Amino acid sequence: MILEGCYPYVRGGVSTWMHSLITSNPQHEYVLWIIGPKAEDQGNFKYALPENVSEVHEVFLDDALRLQMGAYETFHFSKRQEEELKKMVLCQEPDWEVLFHMCSDQKVSAISLLMSETFLNILLDICENNYPYVEFADFFHSIRSMFLPILYLLSTDVPRADVYHSTSTGYGGLLAALGAWKSKRPCIVTEHGIYTREREEEILRAKWISPPFRQQWINMFYMLAH
Repeated sequence: MILEGCYPYVRGGVSTWMHSLITSNPQHEYVLWIIGPKAEDQGNFKYALPENVSEVHEVFLDDALRLQMGAYETFHFSKRQEEELKKMVLCQEPDWEVLFHMCSDQKVSAISLLMSETFLNILLDICENNYPYVEFADFFHSIRSMFLPILYLLSTDVPRADVYHSTSTGYGGLLAALGAWKSKRPCIVTEHGIYTREREEEILRAKWISPPFRQQWINMFYMLAH
């Protein structure tokens, strides 16, 4: 199960449902692949994990901010990879298998990608055509902050499982798709249609997001949902 921002760190309705699902299916063995916001929450569970939980893998988004800027390698991107990266930045419909292969199999790190000349040229082209009245420095840092968590998650190790079940779209759904692609196993998403709308409402209220980029942030979560 891929869990984002809830069980087993937070008590509540969604977490209770997840805990009940696991405990009511003792015939199944569960691996928890958890996405948390802050590494300081590691192991700080509010629930006693059931006996049929065999493994716990925690991934924290703020660890992406601690990646060493000097620890990157030059990577020569193919034309296809450049095209799919550009589609991702534009929040269109990239071929995720191309991006999965690049980040997971070829081990292109988030820093190597974001510091590459290829990515810089993609941003220059998009800014010139789509944001002609926005300072490039603002666009550059906004886009990198948007996609750093995604690229970081794509480079994480994938736990082995027979089925990858995410309880939401967004980052969790992305990891479920990555796990299914990597292991050639089924992927399940049980989404009540609220995750993307909740992110949209947060973005519209967020003071730290510059107005020209709010729609881009919203589009990113809708892209992940698709």
